[in-house]
Amino acid sequence: MAVKEKLAKFVVAGGVGFAVDAGLLWLLLEAGLPSLPARLLSLALALLTTWRINRRFAFRTEGRGSVGEFAKYLSVGLSTSVLNYLSFAALVVLAQVPPLVALAAASLLALTFSFLGYDRFVFGERSSKE
Repeated sequence: MAVKEKLAKFVVAGGVGFAVDAGLLWLLLEAGLPSLPARLLSLALALLTTWRINRRFAFRTEGRGSVGEFAKYLSVGLSTSVLNYLSFAALVVLAQVPPLVALAAASLLALTFSFLGYDRFVFGERSSKE
């Protein structure tokens, strides 16, 4: 599969993950949870959601996911989530940016790093054979 096609599908999967992240963050904020712990929870659910979508749709991985594959996905996901979360926290705490705006900016920043990590480290062997 061509890189442009993978990237386009990755962006779609990321859009779903972003919707899950933003929706849960909004619900948790409305419930009175402070923005930083609320974002940790929403980010975790978004990461699980995007793993399922990316492996079947963006990178066309067949069969059941393995523990090793999920561990690799989690390592890339956690690395880019740290970048995403620290950017989010800096925007909310230091720049006083509204949480949902900070979520969008931080997610865009992490997009490039996560695509490269997933494409080359997690799904690279399988996706390069097509």
